[in-house]
Amino acid sequence: MYVTHMRGGYEDNSQIGIDEASDIALATGVGVHVSHYHGPSDLLIDLVDGMTSKGIDVTFDTYPYRRGCTLLTMLILPPALLSGPPAELIATIRDPAVRANLLNDWFPSLDANQVMGPEWPDDLTLAHIAAPQYQWAHGSTVRAAASRAARDPASFALELLAASSLEVSVVMKVRHQRPYDDLAKLLTHPSHLAGSDGIYVGAHPHPRGWGTFAKYLRLFTRERCDYSWAEAAVHLSGRAAQRYGLSDRGRLWPSYAADVAVIDPALVSDVAGYQTPRADAIGIDDVFVGGQPVLAGGQLTGATSGRGLRRTAQVK
Repeated sequence: MYVTHMRGGYEDNSQIGIDEASDIALATGVGVHVSHYHGPSDLLIDLVDGMTSKGIDVTFDTYPYRRGCTLLTMLILPPALLSGPPAELIATIRDPAVRANLLNDWFPSLDANQVMGPEWPDDLTLAHIAAPQYQWAHGSTVRAAASRAARDPASFALELLAASSLEVSVVMKVRHQRPYDDLAKLLTHPSHLAGSDGIYVGAHPHPRGWGTFAKYLRLFTRERCDYSWAEAAVHLSGRAAQRYGLSDRGRLWPSYAADVAVIDPALVSDVAGYQTPRADAIGIDDVFVGGQPVLAGGQLTGATSGRGLRRTAQVK
């Protein structure tokens, strides 16, 4: 299987990445899985269905949030600067002449035709900053942090990147947040698998690392009823095990490994949010791995019954 973080962009630019993935699949005969597929549902579903109509074995995963998380460099620097090795980029942005050019020419061009637009300092929340002297800025927007530092947002962002050797990530509020009805079209598609794309690094990370699966169960299963509980089990567990050939996982069947999360349907909820991203979910208090309780009554038991798995079958 070919698992891809598509090149060429997601959202309205998804056609570029899907075309490349389709070419690879048709040339090699491999199946394709698209990681954290996001964008307008009608466009994305048409692209996936188009792959299926060509005989391509395709699946994708999504997370149930309307904000993303990525590297600050990818959002605010010219694409031409990002084509070289990181060490070269670090040296480049530390050059006063380059910084002056960026401030005078590049940042003013971040208009509505760019990924972020002129409101980017308000839409980017600092999730992880490697530079110790800027730990105070975690959880602030770029604009708020720049104001505290008595700097303009663009020069402050460049200073963050230089001081952190590029190791800065942000939670990104997109300009056009899709309604949950639109997300539901994707997450109920027969080629869909649930995924968190969780990034746990940082003092103020995206809440999807802590809340994804509980949010699927609370919002899209209990409250909106986009899934039945049985359908939720398939999308959140069974289909992933099947897709990756884990032949004795993903179902409650005789002879299958007893990897079981016990869910309270009336209580299960995501607590993590954009202001409190590290809050644990509730309503999942007992978990068994290989038949052994690893979480009991909400407390870790100390059991380490998990083991690495290898694919045992080619299962579509």
